[in-house]
Amino acid sequence: MAERSYYIKALPTLPLAQLYDASYWEGRTSNYEGGVLEQWGMVDGQPFDRLSYYRDLARRIAWKSPSSLLEVGCGPGLLLRELGRVSKIRLEGIDCSPWAVEHRVFPAVRLGFASDLPYEDKEFDLVFSHDLLEHIPVSHLEAALTELARVGQRNYHIISCGSLVDDRDITHVTMKPIRWWRAFMPDLANFVFEAKG
Repeated sequence: MAERSYYIKALPTLPLAQLYDASYWEGRTSNYEGGVLEQWGMVDGQPFDRLSYYRDLARRIAWKSPSSLLEVGCGPGLLLRELGRVSKIRLEGIDCSPWAVEHRVFPAVRLGFASDLPYEDKEFDLVFSHDLLEHIPVSHLEAALTELARVGQRNYHIISCGSLVDDRDITHVTMKPIRWWRAFMPDLANFVFEAKG
């Protein structure tokens, strides 16, 4: 697989493997204070129970009754693990971080990119992401969204919306209000977006 790199805020161009390495997932260059694999962390200076968050999110997704699900930008697969506990459907995940794939907590997590998904057309009933799209530069968004639409019959994406100025995650490059996202993708009828933050 070709090494990819993006321009991230004011940082020099770095390979994605370096952007999403241990320092990212352990919270030194991201909002994952306390480390993504720990149950408790801090978000905006407040205690945050990741396990409860992923369990609640898994229940919300299960309520949509998908027959199969692909999570794009799944990290080590924390949500997939929780979904596997409440649902017996086909679950798969893909992430661009070699560190996340190496430290996966769910077996069906593989290395890959949102703009080049190794799946058949409409292979999944539901394609899901949370906190993914704000990591993709605007110049790459159309390709990524086209791929998400191609492999999913339905799409459900939770997007962090806010200001780049106040965000300490160095990889959040497309922080836009939800109305911007809807205007950017008016032709994607099978997409459902939800704003966070």
